[in-house]
Amino acid sequence: MNKPTYLSLLVAATLSSAVIAQEQAGYVIQTESGFDIMPGFDVKLKHDDNIANTNVDEESSTIAVYSPTIAARLLDGVNEYNLQAGVSKGQYFSSSIDNYLDAYAGADAKWEFSDSHRVFVEASFADGHDQRGTGIFDAGGATQAEPTEHRTLQLNGYFEYGARTTPARIRLGGGFIKKDYHNLESITQYREYDKTNASAAFYYDTGAFTSLVAQVTRDDIRYDKIDPVGGNRDNIDTRYLVGMDWQATALTSGEFRIGYQNKRFDYSGREDFSGISWQAAVNWQPLSYSTVTLETGRKARDPDLRGDVIKESAHGLGWKHDWSEDLQTNLVAGHVRSDYQGYDQKDKYWRYEAKASYRISYLWKLEGGLEISDRTSTDARFEFDKTVFYVGVGINL
Repeated sequence: MNKPTYLSLLVAATLSSAVIAQEQAGYVIQTESGFDIMPGFDVKLKHDDNIANTNVDEESSTIAVYSPTIAARLLDGVNEYNLQAGVSKGQYFSSSIDNYLDAYAGADAKWEFSDSHRVFVEASFADGHDQRGTGIFDAGGATQAEPTEHRTLQLNGYFEYGARTTPARIRLGGGFIKKDYHNLESITQYREYDKTNASAAFYYDTGAFTSLVAQVTRDDIRYDKIDPVGGNRDNIDTRYLVGMDWQATALTSGEFRIGYQNKRFDYSGREDFSGISWQAAVNWQPLSYSTVTLETGRKARDPDLRGDVIKESAHGLGWKHDWSEDLQTNLVAGHVRSDYQGYDQKDKYWRYEAKASYRISYLWKLEGGLEISDRTSTDARFEFDKTVFYVGVGINL
């Protein structure tokens, strides 16, 4: 709905996963209840040469970002419980209107009631923001009064039937997302929505570390108010996919899905979409301390602002390498092509990132990085480029 979320190489979320807190938390507090508590604190100093993501009246600023996090994990036999929470405060030295305070909390649980019955549930709440010129104010940050603020509630889960020792398994899932905005209401009120998801998947293990997969997903997307410009955006998005998951050797693993996507609008004035959709990811680990990841995908999604549908193709390549127990580097390159249906526009977006982290002691970690973004478009109003570099220190309390 906002950005291509299925291509994880292009996602840079500060607070959206317990993994972040666990990676920071070299110090673990073990409690009598069985929970392992993992606190962390991260401070970064950034410089962004285009804080409004625009090609008009570009502004730059140094930014201080403070991100305390905490995670907790309980292992109870084959069952597992996780909690995570955090906040992120950004202080812009040259543009106080861009200051923000985001918060996140989430929990998940996995139960195995028997060899054949498994359940997974998760819930999260995020009170966050979109940087000026992104999301529903695409490339218009120079005229945007303040960053867009929103709240997102997500609930997801699935039930899986089938013993791991047998070749066949069935998974039934469902979920709910609610997104609300709480500023700039003249525009944001038409982008608030609820999305209900249902899915079914059949897995068949071939016995060669490979599972064949057939799945159906259905998203029912309902907007709170009718868009006065383009009309009702309510739609049902259905995907039929087949593919496989595999771990061919200890060096290579991956997943692949391909199939048919159909997005059908309630309002006849909007153009429906149907076409091929796919997603794939391959991990290659030639050495125990070095991993190369390739991801690619194609799907149609709801636009943030213009048109009926955005047909999006995304590709990413990443390399993570541990030079020693203390020094790690990560390189990422990603490309997204967006073709607008219902609006005459085509975009190409490139993103490059290089970062390194060095643990100077059990409780301290230094890090630094460079992020380069470049967007071209058939409509010059939506072109921009930006460079962000940062240094930081992580303290595990």
